[in-house]
Amino acid sequence: METNLYAPPVAAVAELSDAGETTAKPFYVVGLLKFLLLFFLSFGLFQLVMYYLHWSRFRRVTKTPMWPVARAIFPVFFLHSLAEEIDHRLHRAGIRHDWSPKLAATVIVVLLIANRIADRFLDQVTSDVAVLGFGWASLLVIAWFLWQIQSAANLACGEPDGDSNRRLTLVNWLWIVPLAIFWLLVIAGLALPDSA
Repeated sequence: METNLYAPPVAAVAELSDAGETTAKPFYVVGLLKFLLLFFLSFGLFQLVMYYLHWSRFRRVTKTPMWPVARAIFPVFFLHSLAEEIDHRLHRAGIRHDWSPKLAATVIVVLLIANRIADRFLDQVTSDVAVLGFGWASLLVIAWFLWQIQSAANLACGEPDGDSNRRLTLVNWLWIVPLAIFWLLVIAGLALPDSA
């Protein structure tokens, strides 16, 4: 056997599998009722938490260098890639799921941008009730398409019903109670007659 003096040294390397790494879920998992409760009580802000959790888990499992905070703060730039990553994971696992990741992400992005524009102009031309109504109507559509992305993520993680994250935690209750009080005050304020 001839040895090459210029070849790099070779060592036998065994593949080590970390038990925690093989069982780690690549995306955030949540049950439908918990999703709806946290999403609507937070008037949609829960989606930013979801984006962060999706990207941070994806980064941990895939070791992809990224900054999940930026991807959560600016979802209009990263939501399509999140939906595509979820769809790729489903295809690699051989899981059939009837959904359109591009359509779901596009509708959410368009509505997020439309809400920003509407916030600037609707306050000046219409009543608070109309502004709130527009906000809730767009939130319903965002929730519908966001749940399509989330249900695909649940499926990609092997939990179609989000069983591991269906129950409300103490942290969830710390969100729910103040937000519920806030919305009760908003409704009460809207129900009061104008004194002017």
